Amino acid sequence: GYSKFGLKDYDITVELTATRRTGFHRYKFPKIEDGARVILDLSHVLRNVNGAWMKYHGGVISSVSSTQIRGFGRYSNLWSSSPAFNVYFCSQFKTPAKSFATFWSHKIYPDTTYQTGMNSIGAIMSFDTSKENVILSRVGISFISANNA
Repeated sequence: GYSKFGLKDYDITVELTATRRTGFHRYKFPKIEDGARVILDLSHVLRNVNGAWMKYHGGVISSVSSTQIRGFGRYSNLWSSSPAFNVYFCSQFKTPAKSFATFWSHKIYPDTTYQTGMNSIGAIMSFDTSKENVILSRVGISFISANNA
């Protein structure tokens, strides 16, 4: 499949597609030096019209390099009594991030490369888009390990 949508208030275009094993993201930002950010929120779960239908139980996120983040989130389904499961991920960016921060329970920790916990956690990657304003990323997920993602 393929999806394209715009964030009009921010002049950002997002394109998403996937192969059988990999997701591809293309973000087109305005040409600015500081302010183009990609946020990965592990605690953001799938919802339906009645509210959340998955529950977040914690996770780990880390910056392996200026072009790679990886980790896992632990989730359970609210519609069944099956045990919680880990979803491992690895995201590789073509353009190196200018800076990296994490957040925990909605508090931002600049220049940190690792975060873990049962509260809301995630990563914020900032990019210089003054010359090249397209950020490309490929994302893999696995139920086995981040290496398999």
